[in-house]
Amino acid sequence: MVVSILTSTYYPQRQAKLIADVLLYAELTGKNTQGILKLLGTEPIQSVKPKHPPKKIKETKLSAL
Repeated sequence: MVVSILTSTYYPQRQAKLIADVLLYAELTGKNTQGILKLLGTEPIQSVKPKHPPKKIKETKLSAL
């Protein structure tokens, strides 16, 4: 459902899958203030028009920036 919402507007499939994975991880680890519910809010994330594609600056075993 999350990938479908994200791909229906501005994100290509690959980026939508990555975003969905992060949002699901946030939900599963109790950080739901930044998670899936934001998609259904008054200003949903799918209304955001990114100006640039994401760029990986640094990656570790634990995180990516």
